[in-house]
Amino acid sequence: MLSVLIVRIGAEHYAIDVLSIQEVVPIMEIHQLPGSMSFLEGFIDVRGHLYAIVDLSKRFGNQREQYFRANRILLAHCNQRNLGFIVDEILQVEQWNAADYQQGILSLEEPHMTGAIGTSEQGARVQVIHLQNVLSKDEILSLTARTVDV
Repeated sequence: MLSVLIVRIGAEHYAIDVLSIQEVVPIMEIHQLPGSMSFLEGFIDVRGHLYAIVDLSKRFGNQREQYFRANRILLAHCNQRNLGFIVDEILQVEQWNAADYQQGILSLEEPHMTGAIGTSEQGARVQVIHLQNVLSKDEILSLTARTVDV
C-alpha cells in the first residue's frame, strides 16, 4: 500500500507520496529573494530551520496573483536541502495499492513527474509527482548559491 496526498495545483490533481513530506503548514509570510527564479518565492523559517519555497503552480507554468487560505506548504528534505512546496489545495489522503496506479513513460521535459498515473478514490486520473525531482541539479545549485547569501 502506498499513502498519497492528493493535491490541487492549478486545475489539475496530483498525488505525492506521504513519506516524502515532513510536515504541512498553512501559507505564511515568505521572505523574498530578489533576482531568483520565477517559481522560487523566497524562504520561510519554521522553528529555526530555513526552507526555500517553490510555488508548484508557477513551476508547472501557471500564473499566480495571490495566495488564499486553502494554499498549503509541503515541507520536505530533498537533495540535501530543506524545501517547501506551495500547493493550491490539499484534497485528501488516499491509500493506493498496485492496482490503483500504473507506470507510464517518463517525460524528459518534466522529470518531476514519475510517469505513473493513478486513479483517485473518486475515479479521477492523477499524475504522481516526486518532490525530489521538481528542481533540476542546476536549479538546486543556483538555489544553494542564492540562500548562502541570505
